[in-house]
Amino acid sequence: MSNTVSFIIAAYNEESFIQECIESCLNQTYSDIEVCVTDDGSIDNTWSSLENLALDPRVKINKFNKNKGKVAAFNRSFEMASGDYIAIIGADDVNFPGRITSQIQHIRETQSDLVWGGFEIVDESLNPMSISLVNSAISVTTKNILEKNIVTGGTVLMKRDLALSIFPLPKKLGFEDWWLGYRASTLGNLSYLNSTLIKYRQHANNAAGGSDKNTIDQLRRNFERHLKFYKVVRSDVMKRCDGRERKNLLRVIDGAVAYREICLARTTSVRLVLLMRNYVELLSLSFASISKSVVIAIIGPELFIKLKSWIKS
Repeated sequence: MSNTVSFIIAAYNEESFIQECIESCLNQTYSDIEVCVTDDGSIDNTWSSLENLALDPRVKINKFNKNKGKVAAFNRSFEMASGDYIAIIGADDVNFPGRITSQIQHIRETQSDLVWGGFEIVDESLNPMSISLVNSAISVTTKNILEKNIVTGGTVLMKRDLALSIFPLPKKLGFEDWWLGYRASTLGNLSYLNSTLIKYRQHANNAAGGSDKNTIDQLRRNFERHLKFYKVVRSDVMKRCDGRERKNLLRVIDGAVAYREICLARTTSVRLVLLMRNYVELLSLSFASISKSVVIAIIGPELFIKLKSWIKS
């Protein structure tokens, strides 16, 4: 069996970062690597950079004439991949040199089908900002993954057999990582590697931090994307599941949707109505999510974020 690891990348207007990303894939301590990149109709010099990088035979490239979206680009990159392991990386992120070696070792030791890990948050110039690691005590179940995305897409390494059951990603999705975790949890064994695997770059086009206003705006954008994700997942659950499993997963989906609708509501009265109307569904979520739903319904997401920032400081 081939031991090749295929990195798949979706790139859009990444001229400033794509070379660092691809070089970090090629310069792994694990040697059997290929990199498959789709330029999603970039209007900058991303394609020119890719053409130069593709002089290395380990780099395969493809270009869409117009922007089709991240999901379509990932699907095309997967079509080009030939390895028995598939690794995901963001086009603006950078791998640590030992990422794949440690993941291959972990996936063999745990007999997992998919492994993911932590990341270091860095600024545009790769200066460290913070470390993000998952609480390793969290149970990796479909229910928990549906409630909150705990699988960081840009750190995923999975076996090809599993990937073949996940790809192509549904076209209606706006992003890939949550779907990877959700579908993998229904098809195989997931495992978390408690190590920082990539440098997750924050810059003007993707930064989620900053002022309270930027944070609340980002939260609203994310939750609106999440509602679209849950529509796709609900359809998948209706087609694939039955009986108690379907009922339980739909309750989690309904609870997660209700929590986000409460956060998106602009007035206290609407938030409280949503809270009372959906209290049964909300009970399917974790205690932390139920508590946040109640607090946010009363004081609003803006004040909630300010309180969190004050407590952390």
